[in-house]
Amino acid sequence: MKKVAHYRRAVWVLPTERTLFDVLSACVGRIASRTLHVFEYTDTLLCLTARFSPRRPIDALFLQFVVYERGAGAAIIPTVIRAAQADAGEAAPPAGSEYILSQIFCRVQGNHVVWMTHNSALRDASIYDVFAKFIESLPDADAEDEDVAATGFQFRAILDREAYERAFTQGIEEIDLGLGDFQSTLEALTDRNTLPRPGFLSSMTSLVRRRPTREEIRAAALVEARISLRPGRDWNKPHVTSLLAKVAENVMNSTDDEFAIVTKDGFRLTRDKMSVHKEYRVDGNSRVLNSNDVEAALALMFTQLEQSLVIDDNA
Repeated sequence: MKKVAHYRRAVWVLPTERTLFDVLSACVGRIASRTLHVFEYTDTLLCLTARFSPRRPIDALFLQFVVYERGAGAAIIPTVIRAAQADAGEAAPPAGSEYILSQIFCRVQGNHVVWMTHNSALRDASIYDVFAKFIESLPDADAEDEDVAATGFQFRAILDREAYERAFTQGIEEIDLGLGDFQSTLEALTDRNTLPRPGFLSSMTSLVRRRPTREEIRAAALVEARISLRPGRDWNKPHVTSLLAKVAENVMNSTDDEFAIVTKDGFRLTRDKMSVHKEYRVDGNSRVLNSNDVEAALALMFTQLEQSLVIDDNA
């Protein structure tokens, strides 16, 4: 099954010698032997630490969290009754089990995290909440003297220029120039009283030969204008990758407009931020995944990110 993994770095609010791996490993060490650790995720949801696998001596940790609502049923529909119509109903989970709302699989190494979700997607803030509630559920009695709280970090995709320039040369998936609302774009292009706008819009002024009428401006409000560049089948030919890499760098450095650059390496760069995600295949279906296969895939992805210079061992 094809899945998508995301990369973030834990950035501590205050300087500390500890890493996220250090904190989580200490928490895992405080879980009672042969016990499934459950903690509160929200007022109504619980989270089970389903699996954890330390990987020494490289200081890596694989974790699997499962979010569920205690006693919540699942929608069902009868399929073998003799009737003209059928109504949906609800079935309680089997005794000793719970229906899963979402699963989180992650690999933590130093302050670096690669994760993926299953069953239902979770945003960055929700991922942080799971980590924070897990840490808070296993307090360290000896941590009172620490200046930095164990949950005093944020998840960010911090990448240096060398990393994304390398990603550009590995291949561009798409450059979305994000013009968006055609009405404001058309008005900006035809406003004779304003100076030419920098970036990509300046190159489009030649497309407009005359001032549009009021009716045309109103009609433009109903049109979405998006311009995207995609390389097609020949994306890996040297002259194609070189051209698109130069276009991507020029867009990134010169345009004041919204844009999005997606690379074959899984980078997504916008004017405000950069994120990293990668697609891969694991054994499973839309309901369950093979945890061992996911752990191996995340380990491989971590290696690929190191080779792409996304992950810095010293960070």
